[in-house]
Amino acid sequence: MSGIYFHIRLKFPTEETVRQWKELALLVQRDHLEATPGFDAINMGDDDLLGGEITVRQQTELDAAIAYLHQVGFPVDKSRIVEWKRTVSDGEPAVWFAEAGTLPRSAKVSDLLAHLQSPGIAGGLVESPTTGDTAVVIHGFLPDYDTYREYRLPMIYAGSAASQLGGRGTVSFLGPSDGEYVVTFADFDGASIEIFEPDPQDLIDEELSERFDSMDWEGLYHAWKAQ
Repeated sequence: MSGIYFHIRLKFPTEETVRQWKELALLVQRDHLEATPGFDAINMGDDDLLGGEITVRQQTELDAAIAYLHQVGFPVDKSRIVEWKRTVSDGEPAVWFAEAGTLPRSAKVSDLLAHLQSPGIAGGLVESPTTGDTAVVIHGFLPDYDTYREYRLPMIYAGSAASQLGGRGTVSFLGPSDGEYVVTFADFDGASIEIFEPDPQDLIDEELSERFDSMDWEGLYHAWKAQ
């Protein structure tokens, strides 16, 4: 089997809470997650759906920072830069900038949900089973490890946003791809958040079935491969 299965299952206190959740910004959730154990391990500066961030030390001007990156074999397209500022890194002057992603950096949860439905995940599969008025369930397959890195944090940000409103649930990634076996779980219980990457050998079928709410993920896998 190849591809990485993802599963988002969130339960909200009220229908109004679901509406409020969809209006929350994704990127600001990083501030809520920085102190969460396990977040550092997945906050690796990915160039994800919300773009990428780069800090260049010993520089004070954007053009000089870009020129330096070109010199060291890391070319940057200036037209993709949507934000920059002078800053300090490890006590040294630096330039920080952000590059545009598939979604704007101001994207809300609703923008992520709309993207998952249309155009969807290139080479992957997204399914939203019928749920109640206060529950959200989305699952599917990511085609490779790079796509997992692209979608991982934005999906976890959505879970964090739910927790800010008293929501509960899980965001999960599981599967082998590109020589990597991914197991990333994020659990949300109101204000309590836990992010962990268990050893694949420690996974128990009964626990996975409960975590994925008995979803037919193997059937979904065959549907994805049959596309």
